[in-house]
Amino acid sequence: MTNKTTEDYQMPSDIRHIESGFESYEKKINELEEFARKQSSEAAESARDFLTNIKEKKIELLNRVNEVKRTGKEVTGEVKEGLESAWTEFKSAVDRAKEHLH
Repeated sequence: MTNKTTEDYQMPSDIRHIESGFESYEKKINELEEFARKQSSEAAESARDFLTNIKEKKIELLNRVNEVKRTGKEVTGEVKEGLESAWTEFKSAVDRAKEHLH
């Protein structure tokens, strides 16, 4: 493995994949937020619980993505596992909310 400077560092494909997929999930989150605003108080509370969970997963995922970007290193080992886990948990949280609320 060669040493890379920050200037010639290219974002790992894992990060590019997550960031490109993130847009479609942002659209789903926006739809869920809109849905929650239109619901009765009980349904809205349930939706808010799901949205809170999604936001927590999103923060965790973004923290991991930013960590990889900041270090400029290849995504391997525990970092890769943590990134993949955060991405999977985020997607699952959005998909569970969408299934439950629609």
